[in-house]
Amino acid sequence: MKGVSNTIKTPLYPVFPALVLQGSVPTKIRVKVTSAQPVLPRTDGTANRHVIVEGGVSVMVPGHIQEGDTIVVNTASAMYDSRAV
Repeated sequence: MKGVSNTIKTPLYPVFPALVLQGSVPTKIRVKVTSAQPVLPRTDGTANRHVIVEGGVSVMVPGHIQEGDTIVVNTASAMYDSRAV
């Protein structure tokens, strides 16, 4: 198409060119389980399942975790760490 460009040009630091932003993410966070399917024990004796936590992320948890529970999730791996106290 004539006159159409797929390139957008914007300045990198339009307002505060000398401003340096720094931040960090905690290694573990507490989140509430918003959705949990019924536990279906497997033949090998495990009962892990996926649940949905706040923010819509799916996390694999042990079968004793229920909807409404608060759990601790490792932010580096997005894996269940423990039940929150």
